[in-house]
Amino acid sequence: IDVVRATANSVNTVYAQMNVEVGPAATLDVARRAGVCTSWARADEDCTVFEGQEVPANVLGTASPHPLDMAQAYNTFAAQGVRTEPFIVAQVATPDGEVVHTGGVEGERVFAEDVMADTTYALSQVVEQGSGTKARAVGHPVAGKTGTSQNNRSAWFIGYTTQLTTAVAMYQVGVDEEGRAVEE
Repeated sequence: IDVVRATANSVNTVYAQMNVEVGPAATLDVARRAGVCTSWARADEDCTVFEGQEVPANVLGTASPHPLDMAQAYNTFAAQGVRTEPFIVAQVATPDGEVVHTGGVEGERVFAEDVMADTTYALSQVVEQGSGTKARAVGHPVAGKTGTSQNNRSAWFIGYTTQLTTAVAMYQVGVDEEGRAVEE
């Protein structure tokens, strides 16, 4: 099947095959360029979410990025390939109106616009006809991706409109089949 249909219906074997063809290192490079693990890691510590992830299965979600990482990456898609850093406070002003802090910085183009247009189209099909149809309820065009782990111990939806990018992650904590503690 084609990539758009594979994206919409979460046919991971298509992505696994493409990952073998392009190489797991290239896949990790795209994730980093999009923003996974670039904003929350302090300057004095490296992000370790990708350690040991140069394996063909990495495209299936073998790493454990934070929801903020995924929201930042998808925001890069929403911004047509311009990566920005997340921020909480837009502006701080004194009582007399003097602006003493402005949040956010100028973004950096990390992907071509035409590539992002194709990406957004594929991700919009997840919402239009695939595993994320519930997201249509927001009443705006939405692009995004669902994801689950083994035995549905975790579930994600990362999505965007032209005004908002968000990541929703739910995790079950418990024990696995062998009685070991599981925190996904």
